[in-house]
Amino acid sequence: MTSSFRCAEFTVKTSRIYEVRPRKDRRGSDLNSDVPTFGHRRCRNWAILAFLLFSSVGCDRIGYKGHSQSRIRVPEGLSPDKIYNEEVAFRYETRMWYNSRKFNELEKRAAELRIGKARFGNGAWKLVEFYAALDCRDDEPENMWRLHEQIHQDWEKAMPHSVTARIAHADFLYDYAFHARGYGFANTVTREGWRLFGQRLTQAKNILDDVRHWEPECPMWWKVYMAVAAGQGWSRSDYENLFTEAKAFEPQWWSYDVARAHYLLPRWYGRPGDWEYVTDEETKRAGGLGMEIYARVVSVFRSYYKNIFQESSASWPKTREGFELMRKRYPESLEILSAYCQLACIAGDRPQAKKLFGELGNSVMQYIWGSKDNFLKYRAWAEGAPSPSDTVQETHDSRFVTLTADAEILRPSGKIKLRKGARFPLTTVSSDNVTVRYFGGRDYSIPASSTDLAK
Repeated sequence: MTSSFRCAEFTVKTSRIYEVRPRKDRRGSDLNSDVPTFGHRRCRNWAILAFLLFSSVGCDRIGYKGHSQSRIRVPEGLSPDKIYNEEVAFRYETRMWYNSRKFNELEKRAAELRIGKARFGNGAWKLVEFYAALDCRDDEPENMWRLHEQIHQDWEKAMPHSVTARIAHADFLYDYAFHARGYGFANTVTREGWRLFGQRLTQAKNILDDVRHWEPECPMWWKVYMAVAAGQGWSRSDYENLFTEAKAFEPQWWSYDVARAHYLLPRWYGRPGDWEYVTDEETKRAGGLGMEIYARVVSVFRSYYKNIFQESSASWPKTREGFELMRKRYPESLEILSAYCQLACIAGDRPQAKKLFGELGNSVMQYIWGSKDNFLKYRAWAEGAPSPSDTVQETHDSRFVTLTADAEILRPSGKIKLRKGARFPLTTVSSDNVTVRYFGGRDYSIPASSTDLAK
């Protein structure tokens, strides 16, 4: 979503995380120079919809005054996806309770969502949306952030034993840390910005540590903790331990997988092929979501690449398998169908794209396609017209090689281990070796026997 109009105080982070909209990395692209993009503060264009849905009650930068959801007339047709409209209404009501300091209502809803493990009809966890509804907008002035801080403090005072209030406060402090730091390159951050950044992350961690053994346990505790850990630059082993603990608690909470994948981007703490490899491995977890995990992570990460299937080791066949599974689980989700169709176009799978466009008909979710014009161009391509853009890749498999065994390359900085399952652009092939284009644009030779080209 690209619109800048939003109702007072409301931003959404990596709530559903099932990101299917084109967007640029809002935090930067280099580990040592930019702010991490952990998928935690994801902005969505829900607010225009919310304005249209609820314009009868107005949009106040100080806060809503306790309007009842029952008083709001919700017109039809705002989005062709009824599930998306349901989420908008859910977040709006939650936010009004927060702005009005109706803490009893917030506590009741959070408890119900934890017990029931409720999800929307597209697989989005309602508890994630609950916390995301409380976010402060990135560009709000300092006095608005202080107002949010006061609301969280009031909530904790009113409910001193509430784990929900504490997790929400820690989540806010994570955002507040980046508000102090800013979202530019490291050399643009002031000394005071760095101080507040570290201080607020530490405060968030301390809150989470304090409620570590409180009841009831909440899956959001690990989600927020993983964001803080990445912000503090935890080691790979410590971060993996946290992830393992989180998945043991709730193996189907797929936002953990998206968070870890962000951590493992080469721009942050990983190497090329890392996030693809661990995501594929996670599909094998007992009690998990299977290949749905793979499709969800690729759906998020495709916005970091011009063509994710060309520029990373992501596999279209595995992505397609995951989407087929999701469509069986969430057959009414137009969003999932639309994202699936767009990724089929990116992968150059014309037959599959044509089939999916046939199911979509004229239903256009513009925040996925960017515009109705884009939708029509891609549909024309699926039906046989020339490619609408160079993001459509029609012969992608022959341009890449996949490692079937671990391999090593020698870089100026030393040896680098390439993991089995990693996928790289293929430059040349000889009888014994293949040359691949590694991250950074340099070519390296590896044994052909370590790849899927081995005879």
